[in-house]
Amino acid sequence: DKKTRSYWFGRPQDKELFKFFYNADDLKARAEKINAFRPDLTLIIHYNIHSPNWDRRDRRGYFRPTDANYAMVFLPGGFIRNELGLPEDRLALLRMLVTDDVGQSHLLSRNFMYHTERITSVPAVMNDSELPYLDVFSIYTGVPGVYARNLALTRTVWGPLIYGESMCQDNRIESFRLNQKDLEVHGLKTSSRLIDMAHVYIASVWAYARMQKGEIPAS
Repeated sequence: DKKTRSYWFGRPQDKELFKFFYNADDLKARAEKINAFRPDLTLIIHYNIHSPNWDRRDRRGYFRPTDANYAMVFLPGGFIRNELGLPEDRLALLRMLVTDDVGQSHLLSRNFMYHTERITSVPAVMNDSELPYLDVFSIYTGVPGVYARNLALTRTVWGPLIYGESMCQDNRIESFRLNQKDLEVHGLKTSSRLIDMAHVYIASVWAYARMQKGEIPAS
């Protein structure tokens, strides 16, 4: 309509342009490149925030430190009402039903949570944590921290995947650890906490590969 057109041809905020235009196209392009590569598995690496902290930002938009800290991981599935309206969404659901993408993603995700707790000591999010996106948009799989959720990349990326949310980066301890430059890797100063998380992903993939070969049980 005329009012909406005038708004977008005016001076919308950058974050609005990102949310309503760039972000969706960017995620679509990522999925297309991943699928064209035909990977054996895909790692989607994120850090979380404690979502109730979103409304506690100061006037400049900075987050206040929180004591909350937990990890979680998402796998494909978890469609909710009105998410099957487009043909490509129905095809995505059909692919999940006729392949083992969901089952293999669950196996990867279980390994991810196990090694996250073992290596980083960050616990799995509690199933009764009252985080809205877990209550409304996600399905608990019965494994602590592992949920099915119909995110853009869990829906459009083919094959087994880990969609990791490793820790709360607004946690008062983790925020300092992530910003420490206490390690040098290939000439670059970085945080040893990032190396911890790299080891989590490596250990998760290694255990998954051994399970595929039958060297260790998948249970």
